[in-house]
Amino acid sequence: MRNVECESCGHTQSQTWKTGDLCGECGGSVRADVACAWCCHYVPAHKFCRDCGFEMVALEHFGVARMLKSSQIDKLSLPGKIRKMESDHIEHFRAMFNRDYALLDTRMEEMRLAESLLLHKNYSFTFQADMLEKLPFDDEVKAFLKKGPTGAFENRPLRLAEVAQFSPIGQTRWLAMLAMARQPQHEHEFTERCISNLKMLF
Repeated sequence: MRNVECESCGHTQSQTWKTGDLCGECGGSVRADVACAWCCHYVPAHKFCRDCGFEMVALEHFGVARMLKSSQIDKLSLPGKIRKMESDHIEHFRAMFNRDYALLDTRMEEMRLAESLLLHKNYSFTFQADMLEKLPFDDEVKAFLKKGPTGAFENRPLRLAEVAQFSPIGQTRWLAMLAMARQPQHEHEFTERCISNLKMLF
């Protein structure tokens, strides 16, 4: 395994470090990994993807590349295709991608609200990494992500109960309940909800 050093403080990370983890010394981001538009793995920002060999595209063209990939454009041709596209065509594909990504972002915001009150902060990153390869979403995934609360979640702990009850993501519901347990004003509601969920398991 490669030794990974934090780009902020230079601390060498433990052998268990994985992409998305924060620095064990300073608590900041270890390195600026980017998502490959072909395989969606988070890799160092080099010319080619370390995992699949795809020629990396500019960050602003990630969504365009995902849309073209879904149109069966082959891996070797795709970057050149983007370079030759007119700006209005690029904006059209970007807008299509952003509509789908907005659905994902809402579900990530729910998760970020919960994890902001928990010790571990990488649940939303892992969720995003798992979902990126599904973009653009099919109709079934879109319908699923549209369920649940909408609106602003950042710095709104009073929305935890709503998230714990209505989020379509099971992990998010449990994270919201755990976050509620750390908020004294939600302790009674947290206990009742845990008992209710446990009854559903048996």
